[in-house]
Amino acid sequence: QALSTPNTEYALTASPATNTSTCFNISAQNISLDCAGYTISGDNLTSTNRGVYSDQFNTTVKNCIIQNFSTGIYIDTDSADYANITNNTITLTYSTSCSPTNGACNAIFLNSADNSLISNNTISSDRFVINLYSSSYNNITNNNVSASTYNYAIYLQSSSNYNTIQY
Repeated sequence: QALSTPNTEYALTASPATNTSTCFNISAQNISLDCAGYTISGDNLTSTNRGVYSDQFNTTVKNCIIQNFSTGIYIDTDSADYANITNNTITLTYSTSCSPTNGACNAIFLNSADNSLISNNTISSDRFVINLYSSSYNNITNNNVSASTYNYAIYLQSSSNYNTIQY
């Protein structure tokens, strides 16, 4: 589902059907997705299915339960700075074709996204829980994270500098 109206808060009123690709594709700036506690579920079958994808400035994803995707929340490119990922529960078990550089098997993946806030989330993944790739000046605070197979709870790579991590 495309979320494409700038400066809009989208609020779920029910859980969407199980998705075989990306459930929500945010394609405009200043969009907030409030799941209001509803569940976004994937089919857990491909390395490219994502719960929420955004390559836009100032994206907010909050109050979501996200499960069974290759990537729970994917914030992509320099144009996607100032994301706010708050108060979500993300559970991922996908573990095929995993990569720390393309988002596969990542609960939250920031790719070249700076100045973002990841806070008050409960997250578990078989591979990468929170992965910052070439992403700097981000604030990761008060999250409950667990990685079962490879223990990459918080993974910083490729010039991810000046990030703040607090519990």
